[in-house]
Amino acid sequence: MKLLSILFSTILLSCNNHSALKIEYPAGGYDFPKTITNKDFYCYPLIDKISRRDSFNIANDNAYFFHLFNEQNISLKPSSKAMFRLAYQGVTISYVITLTEDEMILKTGNGRYWRDLDFSKLNENEQKHYQILRRDFPLNESKPYRLPPPPPPPDMLEEEIRRQKTYDSIVKNTPELLNPKYYEYLIKKAAVKDSFSFSTKKIKISKDEFINFVNLLNQSGYWEVRYEPNCDKDYTEYYEYSLEANTGKKYNYVGNPGPCDSLTHKFFQARRELFKIANVEKEWQQY
Repeated sequence: MKLLSILFSTILLSCNNHSALKIEYPAGGYDFPKTITNKDFYCYPLIDKISRRDSFNIANDNAYFFHLFNEQNISLKPSSKAMFRLAYQGVTISYVITLTEDEMILKTGNGRYWRDLDFSKLNENEQKHYQILRRDFPLNESKPYRLPPPPPPPDMLEEEIRRQKTYDSIVKNTPELLNPKYYEYLIKKAAVKDSFSFSTKKIKISKDEFINFVNLLNQSGYWEVRYEPNCDKDYTEYYEYSLEANTGKKYNYVGNPGPCDSLTHKFFQARRELFKIANVEKEWQQY
């Protein structure tokens, strides 16, 4: 009898360690990778689905930002419980807000979260290479017709063609310009190390708060929107954000600078809900 009682208690405890929430997520998002070649590549499921330029920028910038906050890469494998992570980079302040069904973790940055570069750390050739890559990485995908519509004036098109021929010549003598690792090396070599710290606050949340957020997000079109939606709205306050999701079955990422009319009102409601729960009223009220 005592043995049965212990067995029953073990089963009950085991059940309590698993999520009792049964949430159906809309279609969309990304499957987790079957193989991983670079654990520092954030937003890993997008690696083969976006341009090499966007892939490099997202991976490089996100890795730098999340490392500052000592954050794990949640894009590599399914989590045991659904989790959502909002990274906010405002004019003078930065946040990382992670939400699960049990709690919210608010990390508030203290110090400069962006990477400053000191080009005097690069030699003359490296400075030239950085300027080339900053403008047109990856060079072997840079084409004259990459300019957006309407068609460019003839003189601008001729300048693009001349630039491409120059790049082709440079690459013959400097093939490392085609390697993203070289571009990453230049950025890291020129980087200026600034002091940065963050504070952490854990906030207990109710299941209703979690479900309310997920419902808002599921109804917002978040799962099907482009990873970086095109914005068509002017704004004066500069900030950037990204919202990641790891449901345990799939992953999603949406990031964008500033306000964006191409995202729905419900999406912004969901994002505001995270600020509301975190009681970060100052930044929340800017929206």
